[in-house]
Amino acid sequence: MLNIFLEHIFEGCGQEGISFGAGLERALSFGIRGLECDLWRLDEQVCDEIRESGMQVRSVYHMYDLGHGDADEIKRQYEHHIDTALKTGAKCIMPLPGFIEDGDDRERTQNLMLTRMSVICKAALSVGLTPVLEDYDDSKAPYSTIRGLGYFLDNVQGLGCCFDTGNFFYSDEDETDALMQLAGYTKHVHLKDRSLDRTDGEEKAALSGRPMYPCAVGDGVIRIGDIVSALTDFGYMGDYSIEHFGAPRQFEYMKKSAEYVKGLGV
Repeated sequence: MLNIFLEHIFEGCGQEGISFGAGLERALSFGIRGLECDLWRLDEQVCDEIRESGMQVRSVYHMYDLGHGDADEIKRQYEHHIDTALKTGAKCIMPLPGFIEDGDDRERTQNLMLTRMSVICKAALSVGLTPVLEDYDDSKAPYSTIRGLGYFLDNVQGLGCCFDTGNFFYSDEDETDALMQLAGYTKHVHLKDRSLDRTDGEEKAALSGRPMYPCAVGDGVIRIGDIVSALTDFGYMGDYSIEHFGAPRQFEYMKKSAEYVKGLGV
């Protein structure tokens, strides 16, 4: 199924001064049927509007602080995360473990993340949800690189990879090399492209300092077509979620991205 980030719909509605319901209808008109949702957004009213629109919640993500947070609070969060995913009919959850901060004992903090991720994944799997983790584009995330993400995948039983096509570029790594190493773990895919040309979108710097800008999928430097083709060859049959945070015209980018992705046979 082709998905869009729920946050992009909210952003687009704000940019164009339209209602959330109208934004959902517009996404549907582009052939997008699923939603990638931040847990905090899924209150009762939003869930009702999504249900009435005919769109489906496919994945729910949430940023934790597994390396520092209180154990009881983390348990409350992941129980709410799992419960919300089940109530909305999602198939997948993405618990993001948080960050290693300056002054942390890196090994101790990462080991605590791994231990707590294992508990969350076991709970998710026990009720039929697929837990995944992406290559998050922040240097403080110990899972931002091929090696770092692979370490979590190797050491947390049942954890799958959410392959984000554009985030390895942030870490100055080749996305096709990453796929060769992580394809066997891949259970979910974020389709994100990156432009090196200055636009009116939000600028983000790669670890090298190189500026990057959001763009419609297919308009940037990421080899999206090669990745989708390789995933097909590997037998991947899961969802694809369009992503372009920081886009100045979300619905314009959304439409163009959907047309490009559907042209790849997704």
